Amino acid sequence: MAWNYTAYKASRAKSLLAEAARVRIGDSEASVLALVQRYGGFKWEPSGSTRTTMSPRENWFDKSEYEHALRTYPDYAYAIQLNPWGFPATPPESDSRRRLNVALWSAMDVVPRSIRASFGLRKWESEVDISIRDGRVSQVLGMVLVEGRSRWLNHEWALVSEMPREPMQSRAYMTEPLDIAMMTDRSRGLRNTLTPQASEQETKAAQVWNTACLTSLRSCTDRCELSPAAFRYMTTHPDVSRAIWEPTCDGP
Repeated sequence: MAWNYTAYKASRAKSLLAEAARVRIGDSEASVLALVQRYGGFKWEPSGSTRTTMSPRENWFDKSEYEHALRTYPDYAYAIQLNPWGFPATPPESDSRRRLNVALWSAMDVVPRSIRASFGLRKWESEVDISIRDGRVSQVLGMVLVEGRSRWLNHEWALVSEMPREPMQSRAYMTEPLDIAMMTDRSRGLRNTLTPQASEQETKAAQVWNTACLTSLRSCTDRCELSPAAFRYMTTHPDVSRAIWEPTCDGP
């Protein structure tokens, strides 16, 4: 029963991220509402990260970042989150539902993850955020968090109208390390950022991830196994990385 339930949720997560990858900068808000509704998404305003809530110019140390925010911050966003076992941070929820999710999440930690995986009880979370500015899509973000063999792993991609940092403005694709603080752990993975000018090969490197990590009997080992396309691309295009990478992946 648990395997069937997990497989169903994993299939939904894969479809969600695949559909989100087809959304383009400049698409109308109306064109993405069916996607949001199909997967139970909701509208929200990221505090401090919208045009109406961003800090005034004098509060920004780097004025170029302020100018970038002024050009790109959305009016609001749509969030879609899927997971099989009640990820505690998922809004909007009632207090009682949140407490139940926290209790379930904590109870699962009593059983070693290697044993739980055999019964389809691996923890994971997938998320898509679609930002809207002037009635048009201004950014699309897709992310997956999953229990690995010894630690949490994550893969993230963001389609943006322009690169977030001025020195990177000429690039169409870049990747960098991304560690996310969990309740009892810290995940390890990649953040991939791309613009509409990215090539097909760059887009695949950013958005393709190992979907088997959600349901395989053997948990994925590291970020290289979760994000193989990005690491393969980096072996031949080292300039897309913003960090010095330890050799944790073999070449293609």
